[in-house]
Amino acid sequence: MEGDVEGGVGPGRALDLGCGTGTNALYLARQGWEVVGIDFSELAIGTARTKLAAASLPGVTFHRGDVTQLTAEGITGFFDFVLDIGCFHGVPPTKRDHYVREVAAHTSAGATLLMFAFGSSMRAPGRHPTRESEIRRRFGASFEVARIELGTHPLGAAWFTLKRRPTTSATSGLALIRRRALEPYAGDDGKRRVLAQAMIPSGAETPEV
Repeated sequence: MEGDVEGGVGPGRALDLGCGTGTNALYLARQGWEVVGIDFSELAIGTARTKLAAASLPGVTFHRGDVTQLTAEGITGFFDFVLDIGCFHGVPPTKRDHYVREVAAHTSAGATLLMFAFGSSMRAPGRHPTRESEIRRRFGASFEVARIELGTHPLGAAWFTLKRRPTTSATSGLALIRRRALEPYAGDDGKRRVLAQAMIPSGAETPEV
C-alpha cells in the first residue's frame, strides 16, 4: 500500500474498514490524510487509540463498531479513499449488501475503494470466499471495478480497486435544486433564495493489519 499512497492522488479523507490496531490508518495520517478507522474488536480499537496517543498525530479517529452500519455508528461525511484489508471477506454474506450501501453512502464520486480479500481456496472460521463475480454483482451499481490483481498469499486472494460512480439520482437532485433556487418562493415576498451546495491503484504485495 505504501507505494500506492505515495504515488497516488491525495491526501483527502480516508476510511479504514476493519482497521485493526490502526497500522494503516496511522500510516495514511503520516502522509497527510484525515483518517477514520472502524473495527468491531474493542481490543483492537483500544490498541489503535493507544498507538495514536503515542504518535500524537492529528486528524485520526477510531470507532468501535459495525462496518455494515456506518451511519448508525456515527461515521459522517464523504470519503475520497476507502481501505479494506481483510474486512469484507469477514462480513456474513447476508450483510454484505448493507456493507455496500453504507460505503456507497459515504463516498464521493470518483472515490477509490481498495480491498484485499480471500478467494475460494481460503477456508477459515468467520471468513467467506470472495469472488470477482460477487464483487461485480454487489458493487456494480455504485462502483466500477477498475482493477483486479490476483495474489498468491494465500492462493486465490486478490486486490480489488473500485471507483465510485456518479449517482444519477444525486445529479438529477442537484439540477432540480439549482432550478428551484432561481425561482421565487411563495410566502417569501418573491425573494430568491440561493441554496448552497485514488486514486490509489492496487499493487501492494502484503497486507498489514
